[in-house]
Amino acid sequence: MKNTPISARGIYRAIRCGVEQLQEDRNHLNQINVFPIPDGDTGTNLSMTLQTMTDQVVVEGRIDHLVAQLAEKALEGARGNSGMIFAQFVSGWDMQLEGKEVLYPRELVASLQMAVPYAYQSMVSPLEGTILTLIRSWVASLDHHLDHSDTLAEWFDAALIDAHKALEETVNQLPVLRKNGVVDAGAKGFVSFLEGLVAYLHGRRAKATNQPVAVPQLDVHEFESPLSFRYCTEGLIQAPVQDIQDIRGDLEVLGDSLIIAGNHHRTRVHIHTSRPEEVFHILHGRGKILQQKVDDMQRQMDVIKDPLAKVAIVTDSIADIPQDLMDKYQIHLLPMQITLGEVTYIDRVTLTADHFYTLNKDLKDHPTTSLPGLKQIESLLQFLLDHYEQVVVLSVAAKLSGTHQAICNVKDTLPGGDRVHVVDTMKNSGAQGLLVVQAAKAALAGESARAIVSQVEGLRDQTRILVSVETIKYAVRGGRVAKSLGFVGAMLNLKPIMSLDRQGQGIAFGKAFSYGQNLRKITQLAEKDHRRLGIDHYCIVHGDSREKAMDLAKRMKDITGREPAYIARISPVVGASAGAGAAAVSYITKGGNVYESSQ
Repeated sequence: MKNTPISARGIYRAIRCGVEQLQEDRNHLNQINVFPIPDGDTGTNLSMTLQTMTDQVVVEGRIDHLVAQLAEKALEGARGNSGMIFAQFVSGWDMQLEGKEVLYPRELVASLQMAVPYAYQSMVSPLEGTILTLIRSWVASLDHHLDHSDTLAEWFDAALIDAHKALEETVNQLPVLRKNGVVDAGAKGFVSFLEGLVAYLHGRRAKATNQPVAVPQLDVHEFESPLSFRYCTEGLIQAPVQDIQDIRGDLEVLGDSLIIAGNHHRTRVHIHTSRPEEVFHILHGRGKILQQKVDDMQRQMDVIKDPLAKVAIVTDSIADIPQDLMDKYQIHLLPMQITLGEVTYIDRVTLTADHFYTLNKDLKDHPTTSLPGLKQIESLLQFLLDHYEQVVVLSVAAKLSGTHQAICNVKDTLPGGDRVHVVDTMKNSGAQGLLVVQAAKAALAGESARAIVSQVEGLRDQTRILVSVETIKYAVRGGRVAKSLGFVGAMLNLKPIMSLDRQGQGIAFGKAFSYGQNLRKITQLAEKDHRRLGIDHYCIVHGDSREKAMDLAKRMKDITGREPAYIARISPVVGASAGAGAAAVSYITKGGNVYESSQ
């Protein structure tokens, strides 16, 4: 057996079987996930990491070429603590294989042994009882059984038996695992991977694990205090990992669970923080940011511990809603992307409104916006399908963005995707936000997904947005209005009123030459709708213009006799089209069709 060559194709096929087994066990791993926080996503994160690692790999026949690809893709797709550690383990393995076309068992063990320290070094404070323990003990077991095995299958069988024993011991290695009576989810995920790998060596597929290895999880996901930090934040940077080590201190003060993994070309950083925008500000100075990912752990834990409804409500970041209302109604956010210069940020997450308007003043090129990534959409929808009976997604107007179609395309590929209902709000900004809040209230009242969809579709013709902008040029650059209209507006220095037509297409009207004239026209239109249909509730949103927003709110209170549902700053993605001086009122009337009234 020791003289049996191990080929690249054999290793790849075995790894693929390991990934398939891990995917089958994903939900179980999520259920027993209590460390480092009980956010129920370790199975999803680890399986997505390994899926990305093995997708579109070219097996050319050389071990070193194969593992180099696996390492790069693992680093690119690493998610969560366990995914990051696994990716660094593979990166460490890759560094030992230069010039290797095939591997013999003794060489395999030696290379894996040298990779183990890389996994440990990725963490500021490595903890036993986690996936680290399983990686180390499994490699040690391979070394121990090498001289006592006649076949590769027998060799890996013996190491798998030891891995199961090491896994069972994790329940006593961390207090939170002992309290909940479960093994570590990341460690169990690694064992699931090994089970699939061993099944390949025996010419069969492993079966899904449906029962916990340790005591049944009676208190799984129990926690006694709020999270210290809200966001699981990850970034991929085009910079050698050794060039990032000196900023550990700068990053550590922003949160905990810091992991830095990488190779000679790229580095991935993972941290739990409440200030993801500051993390990326620091990383921006060290190399080109290739990828950003931020998960809202507070929202994940709320869903697991105390879901408020059976129907999840989701919207994109173009819907302008204050964070306190997003939290109150457990509304899930699918952020857009916005590019400033050479850096692409996550709207409202790694690029806040304050940061955006500061940066935008010095940019030579206009910001560009793009849809959420397909993997990002898939990850969120899969998480929600695991925890809700139905999901309703309220997207920005399809006439303004391809977001609606992208969500539809992804949901059609998901198991259970028929439980996802995607609604084109035909609105944006505050108008979209009002419809989302109405949907969330209906979900909390126990309404079905079908009833919520019907209600939102019925309210679309009762909802209007009226926006005062300093200049039309930003809307023209963003493709929201025709270039011909923008040319005329610029020539005359018009400050038009922006709105959306019934189908959600951007329109501009009015001939105001000053902000005061503009505001009077907006309030006249709103007053006309109020007299005819009655304004039920309204909101005010603004760019970098709090005074204008307060002025508009006062005028609307005079008209309606009530305070706004909320006053909020528009997201950077919306701000890229509306400009810093924009202020808008959005409202839903008590009945009738706002588009039947003349403008």
